[in-house]
Amino acid sequence: MINLSKFIQPPKGYISPEQKAYRKSEKRYYAKLKRLCEKNNITYSRDGNYWDFSKPVGTIGRNEGVDDYGSCYDYVKDILEVEG
Repeated sequence: MINLSKFIQPPKGYISPEQKAYRKSEKRYYAKLKRLCEKNNITYSRDGNYWDFSKPVGTIGRNEGVDDYGSCYDYVKDILEVEG
């Protein structure tokens, strides 16, 4: 019996176009969030499911609908617009 799984599976290290687009988006929003926090003197740390920001923002997570850098950036930007 010939094992055909090696011919059917994508090669190791293969990254699909959807994954490339997602990673590019994450990098872009990571940089935007970093600049926004530096501009407003806010510090943050990320631990899997939630982000812990300094005083004006606080802790945010999936309860607020934040699960990636894009949604986190939008959420923090909205809070800073209301505060400032």
